[in-house]
Amino acid sequence: MKIVQALLLGIGLFVSLPSVYAAPESSVNPEFYYPMPYRGSSYAYCQAQTVCPNGLPIGCYAYGSAAHYAACTWTVFPGRYVECTGYNDMGFWATSWANCY
Repeated sequence: MKIVQALLLGIGLFVSLPSVYAAPESSVNPEFYYPMPYRGSSYAYCQAQTVCPNGLPIGCYAYGSAAHYAACTWTVFPGRYVECTGYNDMGFWATSWANCY
């Protein structure tokens, strides 16, 4: 399972790199530019990941329950913040998040 998670993290980081470092075209001051978040949900598995400006990858994951139609959700602010809501590894409904510093 850890190999699969490492592979998914690597693929996600590779795919998200161009969007993380893309400069805003119409913004006057790029320091105050916050990109629109990417959001999604699933009845099985949710994973969110991005790379911070200092190169540190951050991520989170949660599970959904297809038997009870409880969907997990994920949100990514590229280069800044990730959040996952759903069942954690212990089976509790929880929200996990990571923030760039």
